Amino acid sequence: MLVIVFPVALLAGAQDGGYGRLQGGVQDSATGEPIEAAMIRLLDEQRAVYTDADGFFRIEPIAAGPHDLVVLLLGYVTDTVRAIRVDAGRTAFVRVELAQGPVEDVHLPGPIYESENGWQRFWRRLAGRPRRIIGPG
Repeated sequence: MLVIVFPVALLAGAQDGGYGRLQGGVQDSATGEPIEAAMIRLLDEQRAVYTDADGFFRIEPIAAGPHDLVVLLLGYVTDTVRAIRVDAGRTAFVRVELAQGPVEDVHLPGPIYESENGWQRFWRRLAGRPRRIIGPG
């Protein structure tokens, strides 16, 4: 796993005093190809986003301070990235490389609030795979 994090000042329209932005990409560690539909979940907040077709994601606004996130996708080893620093009025970037691996059970932490479109991509990826989904609780 390779994780790179660095903050960059926001350009026009500075964010509210206590908020910044987190964005980045997820790619396959063996091929370097972007990974679509990976779930990116903030551990300290009850929300998640999904990577797009280019493996890109963005979370905004996000409270300034350190954040831990989990990157999850069937067929890949789940990864946790700890202490990503988000500064007020700035953008922090993170790049995550996921290794392919078997996933027998998928544990969905909850509750999670995200877009319907993200769930559609997640379930489409799940379709036809012999996996158990274990929800919260």
